[in-house]
Amino acid sequence: MPAAERPAFLEGLVEGLDAADARELDARLRRAVALEQRREAALGPLLERVATRRLYLGRGHASLADYARERLGMARSKAWALLRLERSRATAPELHAAYVAGQLSWVQAQALLPVVLMSPSRAADWVAWAGQVTVRRLRDDADRAVLLAERDAEAFARTGGVPEASDPQESGRVQTRANHRDSDRTYPPARLRTARVFFTAPAEIARLFRATWSRFEPREHHEVFERDGWRCAVPGCSSYRHLHAHHIRFRSHGGGDEPENLVTLCVWHHQQGVHERRVVRIAGRMPEGVRFELPLGAYGPDELRC
Repeated sequence: MPAAERPAFLEGLVEGLDAADARELDARLRRAVALEQRREAALGPLLERVATRRLYLGRGHASLADYARERLGMARSKAWALLRLERSRATAPELHAAYVAGQLSWVQAQALLPVVLMSPSRAADWVAWAGQVTVRRLRDDADRAVLLAERDAEAFARTGGVPEASDPQESGRVQTRANHRDSDRTYPPARLRTARVFFTAPAEIARLFRATWSRFEPREHHEVFERDGWRCAVPGCSSYRHLHAHHIRFRSHGGGDEPENLVTLCVWHHQQGVHERRVVRIAGRMPEGVRFELPLGAYGPDELRC
């Protein structure tokens, strides 16, 4: 886009972009994401006005969903989500304020809205947690909190369903991370927490269940996957599908199959990230002392360590 046609709000993002290093690019991308989130939040009041006054009828559309899709190029689900979040201004003010300020995307805010409505006093804690984990992880945690409220109202009232807070010294270094476990806690062996579930179902449903579950159930290294929370351990990932047990010290270099030399990785980070593209290096011993190194390559000699 020629500079003369460029909107003023983009100047700070693109000026000197060719000379920016990896950290500067990361900072600018974060500002761009926050800007996009604020602009999406600004659509909420406009959509509410169109919906309450039925202004879409004057544009020849039969419904708000048709108006959003044909006039705004927006999916129906997103339009309803933006409208729902705008109407949360009175019922979840802290969440709404964080959303409008660009701290949360509409996807994050929508995932948190049900649990925040159940425990408004913990809204700030949930907003802080959203800044530390992936959207997928955030959705999972919010769903678990809703289930906790249904099954154990006393525990939910005490914690608000918010997962255990991370080390404040680490939260400033890593924006996202995989499953968190406290190092000073002990967990019973995997065999004590293994259960078998029996149910009856029509044959086609049973075949579908077996075919689906077989993609998720690794046939070995259950102890390693259990220790790592059944998620990829690379910071910023947290995928729970197609898991592999990666040898931190390669077997070709003398590494063994003991759990301390194995870490859970998704298939992409294992085959492409470590062994092919080398976008991440892993060293140390599990479960404590392991570190992830993300080489910055041509952008500089340093490495980002987690």
